[in-house]
Amino acid sequence: MASLRRPIFVYDHSGDRISNMYLYVIFRFTGGHAEEVWEYFLDDGRGYYPDQHDKPRFMYPSTYYFYVSSTRLTDPQNTISEAKCERAEVLDKAATGGLVAQTIRLLKIRITPAQDTYTVVLDKNGNASNAAYPVPVFEILGPPDFFLDIQVARSQNILLKGKRGFQDAAWLGTGTGIQKRWIKRSGAAPVKTPARVLEQRAFSSWHIGETSIKLDNSGHASYTMPLEWWQDLARLTLAAFSGSEEDYYFRVLGFENGTSDVIIYSTADGNSGSAPSLKAQNNLTGHQVIDLGYQQAGGRYYKSARVEFTVKEAHTTEMYTMVQWMVGGFPMWTGPGTNAVYPGHQLYNITHDANFPVRTVDSLTTNPRPSFFGGAAGPSVTADGLTAYGTDSPGAGLAAAYSHMFIHLDFETYIHLNFEVPNAVTITRQDGSPPVYGIIVGVIPDPAAVPPGEIHELEDNSWNVRMLLERTPAGVVVTHPNNFAGP
Repeated sequence: MASLRRPIFVYDHSGDRISNMYLYVIFRFTGGHAEEVWEYFLDDGRGYYPDQHDKPRFMYPSTYYFYVSSTRLTDPQNTISEAKCERAEVLDKAATGGLVAQTIRLLKIRITPAQDTYTVVLDKNGNASNAAYPVPVFEILGPPDFFLDIQVARSQNILLKGKRGFQDAAWLGTGTGIQKRWIKRSGAAPVKTPARVLEQRAFSSWHIGETSIKLDNSGHASYTMPLEWWQDLARLTLAAFSGSEEDYYFRVLGFENGTSDVIIYSTADGNSGSAPSLKAQNNLTGHQVIDLGYQQAGGRYYKSARVEFTVKEAHTTEMYTMVQWMVGGFPMWTGPGTNAVYPGHQLYNITHDANFPVRTVDSLTTNPRPSFFGGAAGPSVTADGLTAYGTDSPGAGLAAAYSHMFIHLDFETYIHLNFEVPNAVTITRQDGSPPVYGIIVGVIPDPAAVPPGEIHELEDNSWNVRMLLERTPAGVVVTHPNNFAGP
């Protein structure tokens, strides 16, 4: 049988014809090895199979793996990896027999972040309003009018695999992939519930319903990651999102319409390790309570503690705030065998007994942001803009009519995203009547709740006060027992 030389014409994405190059066509990859590899030398834009044996024509319509090399490969089956290949589409249907030429367009798609490193910065309202710290933006180039699925994976490149929206057996078969996919908090299903883990590590624009994203007629698209996704990164605890930076791997899939299979991708499935990455950094870098010790001023005895948090980017401390919870009280006695009574105290603009048997938010006003930490106006900030701080000094004096007072207070300080903290506590208990109420309890959605609520704990610290004031002939003596039941 006479051999036939069948011309093909190959064009790159810019429309230029490829010539004087070796073209390798692969039908499939199995176990990392290329199968059914055809080799062509593109001489002046025409391709011939080197041994000139007749080979089947390309099917239409279909896509293949294509690899272009300036030199001839001696072992293409083991040299060419799927990650190195381009996908392509055959534009002209092959006739049966004859020397009808075929035109092949290599389908390349590229995705590039606008910058290589990002810091997760929000303003006090939860928006990315500071132009110096944007939400990640990707620029995409590819075949005009192709639909897109942008995929991003936190720390784990291998999560970038499968078809658009991760809708394939590799993800749906075990259920583990479902748990790792990021979903929204509102809008069309699926949406988060409070019990759902926050650390979904894989993102797909198609999976969250953004199915109309496509390249324009010039082959360009720009994609900004959802603000809510960025906010979820900010919601991670300091322990979960720590260190100087983390890798976020990304790729893009392209397909001709909403029902067609994926034709091209910027990098192959994640297990090839080929996806590029950008760096993301947590803006919160630390939180601490500094014990300043027990002190006395005049007839008042108190303990001071400086509460502070630090950020990576200067003058962005408004992104966070602090809420302090407490339990304890200031019981006092007139002598042995007497019942404890409590001095007056203020919480939430209400005068009440200084008795806190139930965990309550510590704030003089209705705003849960404590006054010693600046309240609604926000805390003091160091000149370099990196540290927000405030000093709390709870204590009291021993009134002349009393022999003993035991100040026992346990505090929990939480760092939160400012926009998640409400502007007022909810008062759940208010005993007694004016002018001095009894026990009073104010709360916000509890960051320590299980499952977690809508206010997320980024970092916490605890501290306490233990002071026993005892009147003696020599004056007031202060000791620090852990417990005291009365004289």
